[in-house]
Amino acid sequence: MQQDLKAQIVALDAATEITLMVIPPSGEMAFRRAVDVAALPIVTCVYRIDDESGKKAVTSILSDGIIEGRSDDVEKLDLRIGIVFKRDADVIGELYFCENYGGQVPGIFDQRPVRIGPDAFARLRALPGAVNAQLIANKLNRPCK
Repeated sequence: MQQDLKAQIVALDAATEITLMVIPPSGEMAFRRAVDVAALPIVTCVYRIDDESGKKAVTSILSDGIIEGRSDDVEKLDLRIGIVFKRDADVIGELYFCENYGGQVPGIFDQRPVRIGPDAFARLRALPGAVNAQLIANKLNRPCK
């Protein structure tokens, strides 16, 4: 099953564009309820990554850090990162991850429970400053970085 997951990540290399949604880390930012997939684009900094080196950076982080999750992980998601892979206008993959509290970070990949390590989570959150990511929306009442 882990090989199948890695193959799905490799297939995301076909993306022509990646939308990265990130809630920057902050001790003072709190939400009245858990942030779900529908709410994430409304409360995040939204970036577009469409150059090859940026897209490779995203898939490399995921390929190195993603593992199978547990089904009970999906029930209590409070999302902080969303990644949508598109080929032209078609969505070919979606990943969402919760906040990192020090251990394996739960998330979902096309409705499948997954986890990534804390280092991979930190690298995903730092991507906007590390690759050519264009800020296309700031839904926060503060700077994105």
